Order: sequence, then C-alpha cells, then structure tokens
Amino acid sequence: MTESIFSKFIEPEPKKERPAEPEIPRGPAAQPIIPQVDVKSPPIERLIAWLFRWPKDTVFTRDILWYGPTPLRNPKAARTAAALLEKNGWLTPLPTRRYCDRAWKIERGPK
Repeated sequence: MTESIFSKFIEPEPKKERPAEPEIPRGPAAQPIIPQVDVKSPPIERLIAWLFRWPKDTVFTRDILWYGPTPLRNPKAARTAAALLEKNGWLTPLPTRRYCDRAWKIERGPK
C-alpha cells in the first residue's frame, strides 16, 4: 500500500501509559499495617487500632480499661491482651511507681 499524502499532517496517537501502581513503602521508614476493625473484629486487633490512635507514647492498664475497646474493659482481659502485644513487639514494658500498675511504650514503627 502506498502512504497517503495526508499522513504527514496526521499526528500519531499518543501511547497510553499504564497508571502507576501505588508504591508500598519499604525499609526503615515504613509504617506497620494497622488492621481495619469493626464490631466483629477480634479484641486484639481492636486494641492495636486503638493504640495507634492513642495520642500519648505510653499506655497504662488503666488507660486501656477506661478508654480502650469495650471487650477489653475487664482487667484480666486487658492485661492478657497487652501481654500478647508485648510478646509480639507492639509494646515495650516500662517501670512504674506502683507494683500493681503496668505501663508500656507503644512501638509505632519498625525497630
């Protein structure tokens, strides 16, 4: 086939670019993934989500009892959940003035 005499005046169609995929942050500045929670979520996931909304860097057992998720407003359940998060690296124990009190530093980023 021969080229049309008008082909030099027609602009070629621009190549369609694929939309950029969102980058997943990696490395030391990456934030941990906070689970999406609702009423049916397990109490431990609700506690993690609550801890990341907590405005302070430390949390006491009484804070979890007063302000935390409803299923953890029982002292035994709150201490058990906090101990589990401590074991998995979400919380770091801190010394307290009273022997019966517990405090933790919230680990909001990777170590």
